[in-house]
Amino acid sequence: MGLFGPSPQEKFNELCASTLTRIFGSSVEDSMKERLANQFLDLAKAAADDKSCDVLRETNKASADALQMVRYFEEIEARKRR
Repeated sequence: MGLFGPSPQEKFNELCASTLTRIFGSSVEDSMKERLANQFLDLAKAAADDKSCDVLRETNKASADALQMVRYFEEIEARKRR
C-alpha cells in the first residue's frame, strides 16, 4: 500500500480477485487471482501504448489462461460430485 492508499495496480488486483471469487467461489487460489489480474493489467498497459499486435497476442494468451482456469475448476467440481 502506498502513502495515499492502495496503488492502482493493487486496486485492479483486488477487483479481479473479487470478480473471480464471485464467479468461482472461494476455492480460487490467491496466486491464480493475482496472476490473472497482472495479465489483464499488462494488457491495459499495452493497449495504452497502442501495440495492437502485441495486445491481440496477449489477449489470446490471457483468454487461453482464463479458459484453462475454468476447466481446472470444472474438473474440481466434477471430482467433488463423484
